Amino acid sequence: KPLSDSGSKKDTSKALPKTVGVFYHSEGNSFIKELAECLDEYLRNSGLNSRVMTEDTPEEDAPELCIFCAPHEFFFLSGNENWKKDEIIKRSIMFNTEQPQTLWFTRGIIYIMMSAGVMDLCYQNLKSFSDVGLNVFHFDPPVKIEACELSAADKKHPLFRVLPEPAQKASSPFTPINERSIDVSFFGNASRKREKFFSKAAAFLADYQNFLYYRKADGPIPSSGLYDILSRMPRYVSENSKISLNVHRDDNCFFEWHRIVKQGMASGSIIVTEECFPHPLYKSGEHYLTETPRHMPNLIEWLIRTEDGQKEAARIQKNIFEVLQNEDIFNSKNLDLKNYISSVWSNLK
Repeated sequence: KPLSDSGSKKDTSKALPKTVGVFYHSEGNSFIKELAECLDEYLRNSGLNSRVMTEDTPEEDAPELCIFCAPHEFFFLSGNENWKKDEIIKRSIMFNTEQPQTLWFTRGIIYIMMSAGVMDLCYQNLKSFSDVGLNVFHFDPPVKIEACELSAADKKHPLFRVLPEPAQKASSPFTPINERSIDVSFFGNASRKREKFFSKAAAFLADYQNFLYYRKADGPIPSSGLYDILSRMPRYVSENSKISLNVHRDDNCFFEWHRIVKQGMASGSIIVTEECFPHPLYKSGEHYLTETPRHMPNLIEWLIRTEDGQKEAARIQKNIFEVLQNEDIFNSKNLDLKNYISSVWSNLK
């Protein structure tokens, strides 16, 4: 919706649950934990009494309303027996985090279809769920622009020690693009399409200061232990990057909200991505830039090494700050969530 309409919504909430629990699986992917924490904050900002919970939460501490993040993960990893019950699932909301072309999406469908409602990162998924009678909500919370805090242990980690010296000394999402010490950064798992892109772009990128974390994942990357730093490092690196790349893992044009908005835009970095499905708020050419993989090197070179490109990067960064700091949008989004939770809860009473 246009920004000018953002303050015109009404509070239609009636009944609300006394307590809401946002569940993620403690042995699951670290980015699911991040999304759970993000949703929990979103709920609390909307006036709801919310807590983050896991499969280990005692049954006697069950909230009035459960929201299960990544059902394809939560209900397939061990230890979920207390929550994997029909009487709980049919009175809960499922938060789908997966792209519709994946096996993981298919695995979670049975729990989504049994639930009282579904949240989804992908706006285009909502119609399909709505058409089968589900109460739907587009997960697109307000994102704060704030510096990423690293621990003392993080700063001893090899991933930190290889950063350019300026990036090791200070970091702020408000750093102007031309003052950032990393030219191009990327965080993501290996895929055939990404392999092709980085192989072809290697000679070009060799002439730039890059931070590319590209790996094959054998399973979920947990939020503790060896990989704990990966829940913070992408944000920190983006704060020091002129450009944050987004290359889709396959030919699906999924809008990767977590990488594009949460990690990239909120760090003040310029997102250069392949074409994505349209987003209701964030627009190509205004808040991020799109290009085909073949021509991404040309766009990168133009943005970093030409005067016109640097002006364009500064314009995009200014637009990012304006949209993420818009108080009307912040309040409107919080009201959207409150009204949605009320609509689900009213049907359960």
